[in-house]
Amino acid sequence: MDRLYLRSLIRLHLSISFVHLGVFAIIALGLPILFWAFPTVAAYRVGPIPLAWVVLGGGGYPVLIAIGWSYVRSVEEAEAEYAELVDEP
Repeated sequence: MDRLYLRSLIRLHLSISFVHLGVFAIIALGLPILFWAFPTVAAYRVGPIPLAWVVLGGGGYPVLIAIGWSYVRSVEEAEAEYAELVDEP
C-alpha cells in the first residue's frame, strides 16, 4: 500500500512540476513574441531604457520567485497529505 501512495506522490510531484514549467514557458516565450509582434510596445521607454529590457530583464525575477514559491507550497501540501495517509494506522 505504501508503494501505491509513494507512486501517487511522485506522479503528483511530476504533474505539479509540469504545470509550473508550463506557466514559466508561456511567460518566458510569450513576452519576446509579444515584443516582436508589436514593435510599438517594445519601443516604449522607461527613462533611458527600452520597456522590453525592463520587463524581460527586471520583471522576470519576481515572476520566477512567485512560480518557485507556488511550486514549493503545492509540493509541501502534497507531502503533508501523503504523510497523513502513511501515518494512519
